[in-house]
Amino acid sequence: MARPRLAQAKQEAIAQLLSEGLSMNQVSKQLDVAYGTVYNYAQQQKSA
Repeated sequence: MARPRLAQAKQEAIAQLLSEGLSMNQVSKQLDVAYGTVYNYAQQQKSA
């Protein structure tokens, strides 16, 4: 089984914080998610 997708609210929070200029490390600590999760989400947004 695959891991469940990140909640929509967390995805929106990641996008908001990154757009405000916070680093991926700061976002991961603030939202209590892994750095890799933030990185992967940011990469998905660039390609979308």
